[in-house]
Amino acid sequence: MKKLIPLFLMLFLCLPSFTSAQQFFGNTTVSAIDREISRGNYTDAIRMLVPLLRKAPNDYELRYKLATCYYEYGLQNKAIEELNYIIKLKPDYAPAHKKLGIILKKKGEKELAFRELNQAAELMPNDMDLKFEIAKIYLEKGDKVKTQEILKDILKADHSYFNASILMADLYTELKDYDNAIEELKFASLYSPKNPDIHFRLGKIYMLQGNKNSAIEEYRILKEIDSRMAQDLFVMLFP
Repeated sequence: MKKLIPLFLMLFLCLPSFTSAQQFFGNTTVSAIDREISRGNYTDAIRMLVPLLRKAPNDYELRYKLATCYYEYGLQNKAIEELNYIIKLKPDYAPAHKKLGIILKKKGEKELAFRELNQAAELMPNDMDLKFEIAKIYLEKGDKVKTQEILKDILKADHSYFNASILMADLYTELKDYDNAIEELKFASLYSPKNPDIHFRLGKIYMLQGNKNSAIEEYRILKEIDSRMAQDLFVMLFP
């Protein structure tokens, strides 16, 4: 038996290196991690991911899962560190650019966020969520023309993307183009009929138009959906 030990050691040392943790641990462990993430058990998922990545440090997909867990758990800097490492490993991994852009935007680093989101958009041109994030950055930059252009592209590709209609309505409202704002909001309500943001905006615009009856009707609808927002609209209607 003692003679066999050196042989086992030699065989172990000759094993190929693994670039994927799935190769080393099998799909069962990775599925367990995905299950913990889907349940929101990010601390458990992190505890499972860290030792796996010691065995397969270049597995960018597992690193992305770890970055996601860090972000959801509130460890933004750790998430950014992981995402930057992923991008070094695989520069064309679009989800890493997208998530990094979203995190940087929340941290107030708009120019860096804009760069990452645009890189992601080049790799994922049909991602409407990504286009919407870019549109919001253009709006924050004050470029309303470019914002509208992107929002129209989103709605042309996907009529059901109601958040684009809501943001378009906000732009029209700012321009005092209330009729088009109402049309955008009513269109959005086709796809999200119980969205409190839509009914609050409609009530506010009707009030600005002097159409108090329609504003009160929106208040009644809103009261059944979100009592706090309904109260805010009530105060605006009856100051």
